[in-house]
Amino acid sequence: MFLAFFETILDDIDDPMLKGRLADLLWLCSQPRKSDHARTAINAYISQPIDEKSWRVDVDDCWNRATQLCLQIREYGKLKDIESSLFSEFNTDYLEGSFMPLLLAQMLDRHGLAKDNLSDIAQKLFSLANNFQQQKDFNGARYYLELAEKKY
Repeated sequence: MFLAFFETILDDIDDPMLKGRLADLLWLCSQPRKSDHARTAINAYISQPIDEKSWRVDVDDCWNRATQLCLQIREYGKLKDIESSLFSEFNTDYLEGSFMPLLLAQMLDRHGLAKDNLSDIAQKLFSLANNFQQQKDFNGARYYLELAEKKY
């Protein structure tokens, strides 16, 4: 009953977070599953901007879920777009002392993305670790070095 209602209102929803969640719910609970629901969820999830202020407030979960859905429905073109967006943001210059590059690199690593750029990722992580070390933030340096080691 609720699923049928959700399906009728899905196209009228403007809020990307709500639209993504409802489409994801429809994907998970409808029988038979409709890949269009997963595609709608993916598009809604990745419409969330990647930025340092909102990343840890559900946006990382959105991009993570979009990646999982792409793998589930074999939507490799969209997965490549996600990979490109995440890698591009990883290469953005963030304020000194930021953990945003680390968080993005962890997501790329978790899903096996940006394999062609492993050396570049590792070098940037190592460089950022050195910056943390120079600031005497040894824990921050350690986090970056642990992932850089994994990438080499």
